[in-house]
Amino acid sequence: MEGAETASEEATWRVRASHDGVYTGGKLAFSPDGVWFASMYENNVSCVEAATGRLLFRVQREPDTEEEAELAERFTTFCLHPDGQEIVTASDNQLIRCWSLREPLEEALGAVKASIGGEQDQDENAGAQVSKRHAFAMAKSSRPEMLKSWKGHLGPITCADFHAQGDLFATGSSDRTVKVWSMSGGYCTHNFRAHSAVITFVGFHPRGADLRLASGDSSGVAHVWDLMAQTDASESEGAHLALNNHFSAISTVRFSADGRFVFTASRDKVLCVWNKAGKLVKSLAVLEPIEGMVVVPIDATSMATIANDDGVASALANGKKNSKAGKHRATRQTVRYAIAIAGSKGIVRLYCFTPAQEGKEASLTMFATEGHVSVPNGLTGLFLRRSADALDLVATTFDNLIVYLDPKTLQRGRQLIGFNDEILDLKALPGRRVVMATNADYAALVSLDTFDSMLLTGHKAAVLSVDVSPAHGYIVTGSKDNSIRVFSARTGTCIAVGEGHTEAVASVRFLQLDEQVLARLEDQEKDALPQATAKRQRPSDAADAGMHKLSPPVIVSGGADKSLKLWAMETRRLAQALVCKHTEIAHDKAINALATSPNKALVATGSQDRLIKLWNVDDFGLRATLRGHKRGIWDLAFSPVERCLASASADKTIRIWSIGEMACLSVLEGHATSVLRVQYLAGGQHLASAASNGVLKVWALRKGECTGTMEHHDDKVWALTALSPEDSAAIKDNDAASVVADDTRPPQTSELVSGGSDSRLVLWQDFSEQLAKESLARDEEKLLKEQELFASLRSRDYLRAALRALELNRPHQLRTTLETMLTTAKSNEDPMSVASFVRTLTRPQLFKCWELARDWNMYARNATVAHALLEALLAVEIPLASSAKAQAILDPTLAYSERHFQRLDRLAKDSYLLDHALSCMDHLD
Repeated sequence: MEGAETASEEATWRVRASHDGVYTGGKLAFSPDGVWFASMYENNVSCVEAATGRLLFRVQREPDTEEEAELAERFTTFCLHPDGQEIVTASDNQLIRCWSLREPLEEALGAVKASIGGEQDQDENAGAQVSKRHAFAMAKSSRPEMLKSWKGHLGPITCADFHAQGDLFATGSSDRTVKVWSMSGGYCTHNFRAHSAVITFVGFHPRGADLRLASGDSSGVAHVWDLMAQTDASESEGAHLALNNHFSAISTVRFSADGRFVFTASRDKVLCVWNKAGKLVKSLAVLEPIEGMVVVPIDATSMATIANDDGVASALANGKKNSKAGKHRATRQTVRYAIAIAGSKGIVRLYCFTPAQEGKEASLTMFATEGHVSVPNGLTGLFLRRSADALDLVATTFDNLIVYLDPKTLQRGRQLIGFNDEILDLKALPGRRVVMATNADYAALVSLDTFDSMLLTGHKAAVLSVDVSPAHGYIVTGSKDNSIRVFSARTGTCIAVGEGHTEAVASVRFLQLDEQVLARLEDQEKDALPQATAKRQRPSDAADAGMHKLSPPVIVSGGADKSLKLWAMETRRLAQALVCKHTEIAHDKAINALATSPNKALVATGSQDRLIKLWNVDDFGLRATLRGHKRGIWDLAFSPVERCLASASADKTIRIWSIGEMACLSVLEGHATSVLRVQYLAGGQHLASAASNGVLKVWALRKGECTGTMEHHDDKVWALTALSPEDSAAIKDNDAASVVADDTRPPQTSELVSGGSDSRLVLWQDFSEQLAKESLARDEEKLLKEQELFASLRSRDYLRAALRALELNRPHQLRTTLETMLTTAKSNEDPMSVASFVRTLTRPQLFKCWELARDWNMYARNATVAHALLEALLAVEIPLASSAKAQAILDPTLAYSERHFQRLDRLAKDSYLLDHALSCMDHLD
């Protein structure tokens, strides 16, 4: 049962940060201040913090069940109001909805600001800091409020855009119409039917005073509509312009800021410039399908330093004050326009358009290009982000990356991952970074503080496994393309490739060999290679010169071809081919896991054949075979302090093996599904595990018990890694309530990173020390209140005694104290009366007293004090907020009170019989 996995103890591991999927392709729109942006995520719209890429909230509530998912609307596009407080969405059911973002934005962004302030506040405890720091990622903030909705088109809406003044917005649909809507009235103001194909783009002029609207369709025709004419093109001459020079779908149409020109970009690889009259001024073949285009302010680019056609620097740029030269330059000053495009080649290019002037023809030339390796699979969009202090170009890629570029240099800044797909493996690097393998042909080096990423490209198929060598600054990856690659962690460049596996490489590990073993391997290599090849020298890598004193790292790999391979590389070589030193057919089925011992003497392999094998590194001889699991092995991990090995299996168990005795020491049971990952924590005293149902557990190895269960993932957890103790210690030092660890203890890992099939990258933090300190403080406070309770009873201060009994949650002590107050108080105005006690209570305490009165009223012996308390409670504010709470308290109270009154009524009647009997006895005398 799933419920059996829930730990009864308070969870000591809590989510510190969670990076969810925020972008899966399509439109991106930034807020006016550039602090956050809205993006398409599957069939929903995400609102995301621009600085870190963390999800603030989604416009539509995410479904909890499959039935809700089927009934949920599927958003096709959106447009953001210029003030950033409202958003309009369009669904595949042709509905247009307007949402208010004011409250959820205030809550989400307020939580971010509170987290920054909380980190500087030295009086808050660590648990409170975490809840503040990531309230927007963990807590359920208020949802956007839907203001209005209406049906817009006869077909699905494909694109939308707001006018700069915010009252009008336009939509384009697959029904080949373009409509303009009034935001305040919710009605259609214009309906244009001139298009003959699916609308692919609509966009207003950026100036609020200009009411021109541009649209493009999949046939390559663009139109410019003048909304002031308030009529279709077929009915009024000059009401619109038909721009027909493309042969494929229009991707973008942009206006120049001064309104003189219109720029159109298409997937036919042509960029066109049109004047206000609709005449083609210039066209240029850019040799790649254009997916995105923006007109960049000339002051934001390096074109601002050019003053004339000859490329002479302006007086402002060179600082010269000569009036004659300045006059000469002013006469030759030329207006220019900067156009940035993004296409399938994966590189952003900046073009300069110079209008015809003084007998010179108009020119459209490439001014600058991005000096970066192209993005895999190309770019899909280009946008502008304006913030208080800068303007950025933002490009989106086919692989859902969000890339920030400087418009002056076209150099890449931050690079956010919009969607991780399946996270298959993780390894931590110093500096709070992790290397992440997803279901893509590249790995990513991600910062956990900013979620900025650097791609490690080169593989031709999905990367399945990663490992790191912090001492050398190397990263190794294994892929489905049957190869392994070594990358520099500093630059992200590939420095070595190993090819030799015949099937997918499922696991790779670095292995640092001692000098004797390394010399033996070198001798074997020289004996195996021709003499000329052995003496051939290779150029050295100057970037890694500082690492030459380290012995070269060795790599072990295993995969679906059942073989275990040992690879050698040299730190002095650049772009080398890894040399396979040894190959061993290790198992009868695919190898899923590898692990190397801390002393680098053993390599452990785990396979689908349910066996674990230990291999000696010096000769790669089989040392032992461990049997016991009933299904395939998914992961292995050596203890950092003891001669033990942990294994995770599909049989839902974790086994701890003794390396000295080659026997199973213990079996950890508790997971309901296959265990996919294991990771040692806290100097080897604890073990973390992850299962295929998204549940993580922490085990105390000394006791063999589960000490905590963490549930944040919605699907399989394939990846699990612990941050280095140095990084964890740095975080603890920054927390206000951190407890300084004893230097004599082993290094304590207090942070854990997990990733899985739900595309979430989750950072967990251990708060056991903070919680222990808080628990000690609560115990001390409880002891003081108990002492005050007994002291108040001795001094007959019953009011204070009742308050302390209520705070300590001692119903019996409170009841006896209230009974004493009933017998000693002379009236309700007495300071020691029940009424005086009730008047001093807070709303939560009043609600608690209602519950106690209900419970006491169930017994006849406690009915008197219960009704006295009820009488006092009815005289003050009734804190029953909801009807459900009121019903749960009042219904049983009324039922038992009626029973008590019936009993008293019968007792009164019986007393009359007794009086009659006594009076008869008097007559007998």
